[in-house]
Formats: sequence, structure tokens, C-alpha cells
Amino acid sequence: MPLKFSAFIGMNKHIIIQDIILHRRTSLVDVKRMWINRFASETKRENPAEMDSEKVDWSELMETAIEKSNEVIEQSIRRKRNLIISDTYEKENEIFGHTITKRQAEDSIVKGVKGKKAIRKLEDIVKLDNDFQKGNVDEKEEVPVVEAASSQEYHANVISQDSDLEFQADTGVPFMNIVYNESEIDSSYKDRPSLTEIEESSSPSTIGYVWTMTLGELNIISFGKKEMATTNKYIKTLYDDAHSDAMNKILKPGDVDKRLFLSGLFDCSISTEIIEQYLVPIAKLPNTINSCIKSMEKAMDNNTIMESGGTQYNSVEELALYHVILSIFLNHAVIPIKIQTSELDFIVKSVACLLGPIWSSNDQVKIIWDYTTAINKQKMPDTVSSRPDMVFHSNLYEIGNGEIKAVNTPKTAVNLARNRVLETCKRQLHQRLKKARSSKEAVTFGILIYGLSYEIYIVTFENGYYPYKRVSVGLMPTSNTTYKCTEKMLMDLIQLKRSMNRSLRIDDNTKDTQEFTLVDKNQLLPTLSYGMLSH
Repeated sequence: MPLKFSAFIGMNKHIIIQDIILHRRTSLVDVKRMWINRFASETKRENPAEMDSEKVDWSELMETAIEKSNEVIEQSIRRKRNLIISDTYEKENEIFGHTITKRQAEDSIVKGVKGKKAIRKLEDIVKLDNDFQKGNVDEKEEVPVVEAASSQEYHANVISQDSDLEFQADTGVPFMNIVYNESEIDSSYKDRPSLTEIEESSSPSTIGYVWTMTLGELNIISFGKKEMATTNKYIKTLYDDAHSDAMNKILKPGDVDKRLFLSGLFDCSISTEIIEQYLVPIAKLPNTINSCIKSMEKAMDNNTIMESGGTQYNSVEELALYHVILSIFLNHAVIPIKIQTSELDFIVKSVACLLGPIWSSNDQVKIIWDYTTAINKQKMPDTVSSRPDMVFHSNLYEIGNGEIKAVNTPKTAVNLARNRVLETCKRQLHQRLKKARSSKEAVTFGILIYGLSYEIYIVTFENGYYPYKRVSVGLMPTSNTTYKCTEKMLMDLIQLKRSMNRSLRIDDNTKDTQEFTLVDKNQLLPTLSYGMLSH
């Protein structure tokens, strides 16, 4: 039976279309001629062959190739656009991160200098008091005066400052004596003494902390070190070394990284596949919202009233974003008077107005303020109640938390708040893993807001430890100088919200009786739970 040209074209239809796309062929005559010649060359030794080119629908082939070509071009444009958005976003994150780090470093240097000066003055006062008691001071000798405070008040102020960590680092005296578990706690333990007791004490004493490792969120009593089951030798070495320092009582309060190492939390690179599994891609805001942002910026630039424009919003999410932008204008269009405000005032005017509308009662994930998280509600002997500033929860479980620190909060307090966010994320993750059915649920989210800066984190469980990643950093738009950061922060918050929603199971109201189907419960590590002062 002779080989027909139409059958030959049918067998090679896919190749023909790919050839047209690859070489951008536009002439139907040229395509037809090329494949007739190829058919002739490949069948010249085979007899018989039949040329029935009139049965080939060349127009359909070209139309199909053009459609495929348009799809390829569209995908290429979309990919390039996503890369541009991603690159721009990463560069902004890098700039913001550098700015924030530089500012924190400068603040730390300034506070360190002030702390040293305060310590020198305090040492002079203590020495002077001792000399007076011993009668070693000449009546004619001039007594140093501390402005606006007595020596007792000054002593109390210095002790209460966060700069005491820097004081201990300078002198080489450890600020904390770490007790590894409750069996090592001396029965003579007592709380921090009063100022009177400190002044009456004839010999110096060391104030220390007693740290406790717990798994109370899973109703497990845990004491001492638990071996990490991981194939990552570097991570395991860091984990073991941190526990060794704790057992040898040489771990200091400023070692915030080692505190996370004790809990198995590590800031390490997470594969792109895992990031994509837990984090939705960053996306541009709707045009209606971008127009609203421009209107707000124009009004704040010119000190005029913001125009709403009577825009019709297409979703609850768009309406929430509009509400956020309007709140920024109403609360921050005018430069505030310079008075000392409280953390509560900061939360109401600069945080709740941003996050509240986005995680409202209309959404799958909701936000609760100043809430005793469920991870601390178990009646366990080692459980201590803690209240994150905010908790993100679904109908089934908590999926994240956040801490807020007002403007001018010392860097030390910010670092400790960051640790609390990650440690709480880890314990919330344990409760998610307990009921999780799919790998997409094996993640929790954290947000840290301090002054005009914010950071967003995710925490997961992999290979026996808990990798975490800062997925976003930026400036809060809630001031008369940073309102032009509105677009970026809203993009970050929407990405966080959608990532939370994607991590939920479809039937979020259904409770399972089967537990720990994704991970081995015995591989989970206790968390550094709390510290007590010892004297």
C-alpha cells in the first residue's frame, strides 16, 4: 500500500507545528514546499508513494502553530513579569533590611556608650557610699551630683534599663547562670531582691535565669536534652553545642541565636520547592487599590483631603484594603505632636488599623488581640501562660502569632520579641502537625512589628529540626514620613493572608481522631519555654 503524503503530514503534525514556532515561519507556501521536499527525499527509495497534498489542511496547521506560539509568548511575558516583580521585591527587601539593620546597629552603639557612662557614674556613687560608710572621705572633697535624681533613684533606673546586658558583656561577668532543668534548681531559690536588699548587701551577687525546656503543647513532660534525629551534621553540631553551653551554665542572655538553637530553630536556606509549597507568589494590587493609594499619597503630599472617587470594589479583600488606606490617611496625614505615647496607643493607631480589616470576621483566618494562646492552656506542670500580642487562628487551630514593640523600643527587647514569635510558631506548628492530613498544613506564620519596621516569618519542620525563614521585611506606612511604603506592605500582607488560607484544609471544621500522620511524634523537640530570675 503506498504511503500517502497526507498520512505523513498527520504523523508529523506535532513536529511541523514546533518547527513553525521555533523558526517563526510565516509563509504558508514555504512551509508547504519544505515538507513536500522532505516527503520526497524520505520516500524516494520506498515505492510506491502517493502525493495527495490537496488533502492536507495547511491553514489549520498554521492557525494551530500561531495559537501555540501566542501561548509560548504569553508564558514568556508572564514569566519575565513575575521575575521583574520578584527581583524588585527582593531588592526592596534587601534595602529595607540594610536600612533597619544599620539603624539598629547605630542605636546599639549609642545605647552602649550611654550604658557605659551610666555604669561609670553608678560605680562612682557606690564607691562614694562605701567611702562615706568607712569614713574615708575628706569633708572638703567635692561630692559628685547626679542631675535630677538621687543616688537611690539613679541606681533603680540603671538596674531597670535594658542596657544591663551590654554592661555584663563589657565586664565579662555572665548575666545569667543557666540551670538546665528543674533538678538543678537550688531549694534556696528566691526572686530578685528589692533595692533596699541590694543596698544592704555587703557582697556583690549574680542575678541569673533558670530556663526550662517543655513540650507542654503536646501534653508531654520533657526535661533535659532530647537528641535530634537529623542527617544534617552541621545543624546537629550547633544544637549539641548550645545544649552543652546550657548544661555548663555559660549561656548568656544576649545569645539569642543559641536560645533558638536549643529549641531546634535554625535560620537556614529552605529549598525553592518548599517555599513555593507554603508561600503564594507576590502579586500586584488591583488597579482600584493602586488608584486609592495614589489618591492618599497626593492628599498627604499636598495636605489636602483624600478623594475617594466613588469606586466600586469587587471583593471583600478590596474593601478591606481601601479601609486600611483610609485609616492611614486619617491617623497619619498630619505630623503628630511630640509626646510620649504608650504601646497600646501605637497598637491601636498603627497596627490594628492595618491588620484588623485584612483578617476580619469575613475571612477564613481571623486575628485575636492580646490572647492567651492555646499552646499554653494545657494543664501541665511545666506550662507557663503567655499572651502574644496577636494570634492568627482558623476554625480548627492556630496558625500563627505576632509581637508588637512601640517606637524607640531597645534592640535587646526587639530581639527577645523575635525569639518569642519563632518559639510560639514552633509550638503552634506542633499542634498543627498533630492533626495535619497534608504537607501544606505543616507550616506556621509569624510577624514582628517594632516601631516603623516589620518582619514576616514562616516556620516548618524538616529532617528532624525546624528551619525558619524571614520571607519579608519592610517599613510601616503608618507615619507622615513612610506612607509611601503602603503598596509594598499591603502586597506583603496579602501574600501572608493568602499563604495562610492555602495552608488550611478544605474541611477546616472537621476534627480528626488520627494523630501525627505526617511526622514521627518522637522526632519533635521541646522548646525553650521560660526563664526565672535567681539570686
